[in-house]
Amino acid sequence: MVETYKKIFKNSWKYYLISITIFMSFWQILSLINMINSSRDKLHTAIRQNAAYFEKAYLTGDIFEVQRIMWRMKNEGIKRISFNPDKTENINWVFKEAVVGNIYDRKYFQKEYKEDFVSNGAKIGNLYYVIDFIDINSAVWEKNKILFVAVTFFFALIVIYSNMGLIKTTLMMEKITKKINILAKQRKSEEMRKIISEIPDTVKGFEVEELIKDMNLITEKVSKVETELEVSKALSGVAEQVAHDIRSPIAAIENVIDFKKLTKEEEEIIRPAIYRMKSIAEDLLSKYRNSKNEYKTENKFKDLNVIIDEISAEKKAEYKNIKIEILNETEKKVLIVLAEKEIKRIISNLINNSVEARANNIWINLETEDKNAVLRIKDDGKGIAKELVSKLGEKGFSYGKENGNGLGLWNAKKILAESGGVLDINSEEGFGTEVILKIPIKIRKIVLIDDDILVRKNWEFSAKKKNIELDIYDNTESFIQNMDKYDFDSEIYIDSELGENNKGEDLARNLHEKGYKNIYIETGHSFEKFKGLKYIKAVISKEPPF
Repeated sequence: MVETYKKIFKNSWKYYLISITIFMSFWQILSLINMINSSRDKLHTAIRQNAAYFEKAYLTGDIFEVQRIMWRMKNEGIKRISFNPDKTENINWVFKEAVVGNIYDRKYFQKEYKEDFVSNGAKIGNLYYVIDFIDINSAVWEKNKILFVAVTFFFALIVIYSNMGLIKTTLMMEKITKKINILAKQRKSEEMRKIISEIPDTVKGFEVEELIKDMNLITEKVSKVETELEVSKALSGVAEQVAHDIRSPIAAIENVIDFKKLTKEEEEIIRPAIYRMKSIAEDLLSKYRNSKNEYKTENKFKDLNVIIDEISAEKKAEYKNIKIEILNETEKKVLIVLAEKEIKRIISNLINNSVEARANNIWINLETEDKNAVLRIKDDGKGIAKELVSKLGEKGFSYGKENGNGLGLWNAKKILAESGGVLDINSEEGFGTEVILKIPIKIRKIVLIDDDILVRKNWEFSAKKKNIELDIYDNTESFIQNMDKYDFDSEIYIDSELGENNKGEDLARNLHEKGYKNIYIETGHSFEKFKGLKYIKAVISKEPPF
């Protein structure tokens, strides 16, 4: 018995040492990840702060200024930074790359990261930076050294304190054993029985008795939890089905009702009622399902209204003394064929031009005309002489800029022309300048396949209201008969349950194999149900994604 206690006490040290090792390793890894993330965050912040200066140095070909700025962006966790421009055509940059810092030859302990270098909303090149994990790990160890010593000491105290009872028991059993041996030699059996009877019940085989007792308690708890899980699973299925069935009628009611025509009293009744029905569905899901219902939509083309808002907000922060105002913004979405980064760069450069022309006010107006978006950017700057207006946009011609290279407007005209757009300039010296961009609108082709008439009516109503081209099918066969008229970029939204045991996922897989790229499942079921289906671009709710 005494040897058993000694063995338990000896092994307990091993368990605590393992615990210390696991804790230290886990803490070291967390600290390492934190330091890496911190270094990267500092670099990202430095990139944003120095983007404008960096672009200017890059455009002028000043390699030393570029490297000086890169040193300013570098921090203690970054071993090396290199910059590779996207293109150097018509720019003074003649170098393959710019590099600062150095690295050791550690093939398996270094990682290179790549970042897009963006300035004024447009990418000008790639930034590569290297993190050396051995160096960072050494730095983390130095920072955590005192903590690890304290933890080791703390765990040692825990070992001693938690085994105090075991130590006392071991000493007592050794003392009793010695007495028994002496009495056995003296053949005093009655005294031996008396000493054994005086051994506390808690000592007799306590390691086995306690283990069995604990296992019985754990078994009872596991049995109880299993019962609760079965009930919860059944309730979850009911809750999910209820939420699935109720989404469509709620969305339809909300979409059809014209709240502007309701009286105040009617609106105060209907709005809370709709909100409450939505809340009930969401509460059911959140209560009986652990996973999040991560519905999402992905649109390939971004609304020009949103792009204008984003650039305006950025420029308002940059030029706080200039008033930038958006006028007569169109209410409907304006999707254009031009890439988002290109139109952002063009708008950003035009606003910069207005600022450099000493404008105090800049007005931005967006409207639609036939199949074009018409964007007007007007300022009250110093303007341009009429004889020079016709030269604006010619390659290499710059006016009113100290370091102008004549590439901004030329590049904007070139990009617009490639997409079928046009750039015009109206200006008069002393009365400001107006730049007019005509950009072709992207016709968004959307297909819905759903056997629920309420869902179909809801989408049809919403599409008409927002002037979106939508084709609707109530079954798989009717869509397949007309499938050839849709190109591979068409957005196709498919209900998961199409009736008669037809599954939307099966149709989605077949369409993906044929080459269709933008396939979505629209459903009220959990996102987790469709996890891992790579041929589905996203899972959305029953509500129209436009």
